[in-house]
Amino acid sequence: MESKQKRTALVTGGSSGIGRCTAVALSKAGYIVYEFSRRDVPVEGVKHMCVDVIDEASVQEAVGQILLERGSIEILVNCAGFGISGAVEFTCKFCSNGTPILKLAVHPF
Repeated sequence: MESKQKRTALVTGGSSGIGRCTAVALSKAGYIVYEFSRRDVPVEGVKHMCVDVIDEASVQEAVGQILLERGSIEILVNCAGFGISGAVEFTCKFCSNGTPILKLAVHPF
């Protein structure tokens, strides 16, 4: 079991690009790193969780699991990508990259 004294980081979109690089850098810096993405691309030192960040129930469940294991999440880095089809003014505010959902799940106050 890993020390609870290590700080915990959560990175979304951690299976590729900036999210993956950020997750690796945090792991190398000594953080316990969890990453949310829809596809599992193993990264040494990073704990993958299959989560679609626009699915509120999925986010709540995964964040709850991290909080049970670690007690807190000190760092949240949101790198999840998203696409918009149509005009942005007709897009639901929660149909983005999950930022509002994640923020409320990790820091509810």
